[in-house]
Amino acid sequence: MSAQVAKKSKRNNQVANIFEMDHSVNVFHHIVWGGWLNSVKFVQAYQREMEGFAFQAMEHQKGMWMQASENLEKVENEINQYMENTTSYFLESLKTLNLVSVSKNVEEWSKLGKEATNHLQQLYGTPSKATNNLIETYFDQIESTLKTTIQQQQAIREEFSA
Repeated sequence: MSAQVAKKSKRNNQVANIFEMDHSVNVFHHIVWGGWLNSVKFVQAYQREMEGFAFQAMEHQKGMWMQASENLEKVENEINQYMENTTSYFLESLKTLNLVSVSKNVEEWSKLGKEATNHLQQLYGTPSKATNNLIETYFDQIESTLKTTIQQQQAIREEFSA
C-alpha cells in the first residue's frame, strides 16, 4: 500500500507542478499585457496633451498676428484721420482770416499732399495687405490641417481602444 500511496503522491505532485507552471505563465502574461496596455494608455494621454498644446500654440500665434494686423490698420486710420483734421483745421483758419487766395493755394497743396500720401500707402500698404492675407490663409490652412490630423489620431485611438 505504501507504494501505491507514493505513486499517487508523485502524480499529485506532478499535477500540482503543472498547475503552478500554468499559474506562473498566466501571471507573467498578465503582467506583460498589463504593462503594455498601460504604456499604450500613457502614450495616448500624452498624444492628447500634445494635440492640445499644438492647437493652443497655433491659436495663440494666429491671435497675435491678427492683433498686430488690427493695430497696424488702426495706426493707418489714425494717421489718415489726423492728416484730414489738420488740413481741415488749417484751411478753416485761413478762411476765417480772410486769406481766401492763400487758402486756395493751401487747399491745392493739401490735395497734392493727400495724393502723395495715398500713393505711399498703396506702395507700402498693398504688399503688406497681400502679405497679411497670405499669412491669414496660411494660419487657416495650418489650423485645418491640425484639426484633421487630431481627428485622425482620435479615430485611430478609438479604433484601437474598441
